[in-house]
Amino acid sequence: MSENFYQKYTEDEQKDSNNFLVKNVIISFITILITLGGIYVGYLMDCLAPFSYTNEFSDTPSTISASYSYKYNTIKIELLIDEIIEKWQVDVSNGVLDDITLRCKTLDGSLKKDFVFNDVEINRGEKIKCELIIEDATLNDFTTVKDLLGGVVQIYGPKIISLELEERRKMKEFYTSGAALWAEILREGFYPYLGY
Repeated sequence: MSENFYQKYTEDEQKDSNNFLVKNVIISFITILITLGGIYVGYLMDCLAPFSYTNEFSDTPSTISASYSYKYNTIKIELLIDEIIEKWQVDVSNGVLDDITLRCKTLDGSLKKDFVFNDVEINRGEKIKCELIIEDATLNDFTTVKDLLGGVVQIYGPKIISLELEERRKMKEFYTSGAALWAEILREGFYPYLGY
């Protein structure tokens, strides 16, 4: 009887040991899946995180931001130039700037790209705001755009909104003194101003 008891006890212990091993393997597998899922979700959240950068370009503070719409597969790049537009700038440009360009290069210099904002409306008393939408973009495209915007960035635009205060002052003086009118008259002649 003691042999049967010992044998039964050993068999029960073996079953418990096997069950314990199976449970540990399942728990370990689930833990690994949850950890990998968490790492992947963290990676996605990092990739989807919006980008924002404020810096002083020449003499003018400007903010560049970018965001990604996973639903529409679009990237939106925004530029805010902290310069209050004056009446002379609106008069000279008829309220629309041809283009403002962000010339970007990654920090390691391996990739370069220009982002061009076309037909930028400007209004007296407001800051310059530009928006560019890139359609059919992937998440990888967005991470590349963030790398470019986080690298070496230069802003180019018409001289009337130059980011250098001295150049902007000279342009204002030129256009408000009447020199621009005389330059136009010399180039075109008097006829357009006489109504002919």
